[in-house]
Amino acid sequence: MNAKQIIAIEKIVKRAQLTHQDFREVEMFRNEAFDYLYALLLKAPDPRAIVNSLKLLIHLARQAAQDSSGPRLPEVFDVASRFVGHSELDVRSTAARMVVFGYHMIVGLGKGPDAVGGAARVQEVVRSFLGSELRPVERGLLEKLLGNIEAQV
Repeated sequence: MNAKQIIAIEKIVKRAQLTHQDFREVEMFRNEAFDYLYALLLKAPDPRAIVNSLKLLIHLARQAAQDSSGPRLPEVFDVASRFVGHSELDVRSTAARMVVFGYHMIVGLGKGPDAVGGAARVQEVVRSFLGSELRPVERGLLEKLLGNIEAQV
């Protein structure tokens, strides 16, 4: 990515609220934007940037899965699972949603828990999230996912 593209993405992830235009703008960069956002999340920027980057990542991964440009959903699961212990509730809640939605999309594509490290890893990640403070909606999503995984094992 060139400097102008990086600046554009950095402005987007710092916004208080993402717009449809933001998603369309990032879509134009496809895998390059995905790789940049993934690397940005590994540096653990400020909470707003984390939340927005996770939302953009899942959007880009879904797009990649639809047009067969590469299986990026396991990477979303992986990076989102890193924020289980984050101090901000918004970050933990968004990351929990990305773990659940990413996993369900992977299953919807005909892949199983092995795509993200196996059922034991999924259970470990979900239990870790459930051990932290979450909003009731995300807690319910995680409990349902855990029940589904345990029923399969």
